Amino acid sequence: MLGEPRREPAIDRAKWIVNYWRNNTFINCWNMSDHESNALWQIYCKSTDGVVLQTSYEKLNLIKGQHSLHQVTYPTPGSNKRTPTHTDLVTKKLPMYAYENEVRIVHFDENVEMQTAKGMQLAVDLEQYIESIRVHPQAEPAFFSTVRSVVETYAPNFKGKVIWSDMKLGPPF
Repeated sequence: MLGEPRREPAIDRAKWIVNYWRNNTFINCWNMSDHESNALWQIYCKSTDGVVLQTSYEKLNLIKGQHSLHQVTYPTPGSNKRTPTHTDLVTKKLPMYAYENEVRIVHFDENVEMQTAKGMQLAVDLEQYIESIRVHPQAEPAFFSTVRSVVETYAPNFKGKVIWSDMKLGPPF
């Protein structure tokens, strides 16, 4: 009828909502394993000059006041028969990524201007959360020394927390 606004198809509305969520959601990813992962070192650290920040789930959970913390699940595609929510968008990945055993700190900001936003800084004091800074298992000793020196100079409260990856240890026998 004349004068009535054009109704937007549901699929177009859903695409707009998902795009809006993606543009206004910031995610910081952590691995929840009890031990380091050779696969994750290989995937996320393309050279041997890298470090990992190690903490516990309990410490990450303290961030909840400002952000939310979610464990990622890895359902079979098509197994969800309902309309996805924002939480679904930030907590679901394909089953082939289950080895990541991921937990995510999530921040949603409805006022962000995506033309300028490249990310956001977590407004948390890392000294409360980081238990150790682990250096790549195949890094050169000079890199380890550099990391330790930089940490002692610029983050003196982390002095003594720079350690080698557990993967640098010998076999367990």
